[in-house]
Amino acid sequence: MSTLSTMDALLDAARDRLRAALELAPEECSVTPDGKPDPDCGERFVAIHPGGVSNSQQHCLDEYYAFRATVTVRTGQDPRDRRRDGGAWALALKVRAALHMSYDVTALANAADPDVSFVEPPVFEGGTYLGPQGGEWFFADPDGGADPTGVAVELSFGKARHVMYIEEQEDRS
Repeated sequence: MSTLSTMDALLDAARDRLRAALELAPEECSVTPDGKPDPDCGERFVAIHPGGVSNSQQHCLDEYYAFRATVTVRTGQDPRDRRRDGGAWALALKVRAALHMSYDVTALANAADPDVSFVEPPVFEGGTYLGPQGGEWFFADPDGGADPTGVAVELSFGKARHVMYIEEQEDRS
């Protein structure tokens, strides 16, 4: 029986790929439930969090997994008239390059659990500027100040293909 869910294996693999490729410390990149940074994050943070899963076949599980990577950069130290995205888009583009069509992600997920069998890597599907974020985004007092303290960009990845045949499905139930 599997110790990790297929989604967990994929999320951990994406996190590990980013940490290695972009030289991010654990306090700069982690799996989170909602895309918000960990409370003890530094000036930048990449949150890997679940997306959805779909199936394209009737007689086997031919699944496509999706996840998101949310980049947060603190901007509170910048004067208000000089604030832009604080480098969030620049970091997001590096995240995109590290994860798009990355067979390293597929290999890491498959190595994490013998029951996981990804056959195609994640594909970058798009990005959204989430805009300025206040203290509540950082698990701080939302009334601590009127100015935003950071900005966030969310990237979507999908089409990470996972195949499981009927015999394998029965073994995992």
